[in-house]
Amino acid sequence: MRAFYNLLLMSQPLLLFVIIGIGYVVGKIKIKGFSLGIAGVLFTGLLFGMWREGEQNLKIAQQLSEVGLILFVYVIGLSSGPGFFNSFRKSGFRFNLAVLISLSCSAGLALILGTWLHLSVGLIAGAFCGALTNTPALAAATELIQKIQPALVSDPTVGYSMTYPFGVIGALITFQLFAYFNFLYGSLP
Repeated sequence: MRAFYNLLLMSQPLLLFVIIGIGYVVGKIKIKGFSLGIAGVLFTGLLFGMWREGEQNLKIAQQLSEVGLILFVYVIGLSSGPGFFNSFRKSGFRFNLAVLISLSCSAGLALILGTWLHLSVGLIAGAFCGALTNTPALAAATELIQKIQPALVSDPTVGYSMTYPFGVIGALITFQLFAYFNFLYGSLP
């Protein structure tokens, strides 16, 4: 295992593609009809990022990290793009307005709680992006923090990785509850 770890330390492109390959396979595993899909790559990347032997941990250079982020966002866009335009039909405007209001309230709550807990702006932004499972927002927050406070450039990623799993689980529970109540009470408006 140590030899594999050393090989990944020496070759960052290999590390990136190992993470993508393992994450793809993990995303295909179904448990009771549920699979992580492309998010399996993200969770695998988080696990590899925690892997530490001795004084060194696995790290991908900023340029390769951006390539991975671009690929992740591209695939998410391909999978959700058709549904995006369909969401504007029928009650789409009303639902999108509700989402805008809830996002604004969530941002305010994140800022208030983060300030109260004395967290850095990068951690607050990353936690907000992770809780909403919004990877493009993480990229924007990281780029902004890098320009403003380069010493804190890893803070958004740390905040994101701490809250992303809860964002995924929360969304799954919400969808299950919505489907349950829709089944019980008929078609919801």
